[in-house]
Amino acid sequence: MRAPVFALALALAAPAFADEPARGRLYVPVYSSIAAGSGATRIDMTATLSLRNLSSRHAVTLERVEYRDTAGALVRAYLKAPLAVAPLAGYEVVIADKDLAGGTGAKFLIDWSAPAGAPAPLAEAVMIGSVGATSYSFVSVGRPAPQD
Repeated sequence: MRAPVFALALALAAPAFADEPARGRLYVPVYSSIAAGSGATRIDMTATLSLRNLSSRHAVTLERVEYRDTAGALVRAYLKAPLAVAPLAGYEVVIADKDLAGGTGAKFLIDWSAPAGAPAPLAEAVMIGSVGATSYSFVSVGRPAPQD
């Protein structure tokens, strides 16, 4: 009789979400333009959103990739349907330097899902721009955000 009671105790102690898929939202700041000097000069930047699947075994599914402006309004949605990104593969979106619709506080929101135990994708934005002979570049790293 002890074995069934012990097995029941283990089943009750195991987390209920162990087999549920992993899911989340990533927030990636993007700077389509920045101020230089005293603020009188504006540098328009080309921004590349790079999403990387870190798993070597499982695909990650991108459920939503949205580009939003400084006020939070939707500028552009990039997926018409969920998109599977193969193990160790990536997905990119490029915002041209002449595309100023996002403003100085633009961002990407990415909703994703993957099999249980799979890692979250890596999300980064690389911005590059130039004025005269001087070039500027920097990286913005995505962060987990609440799904509300």
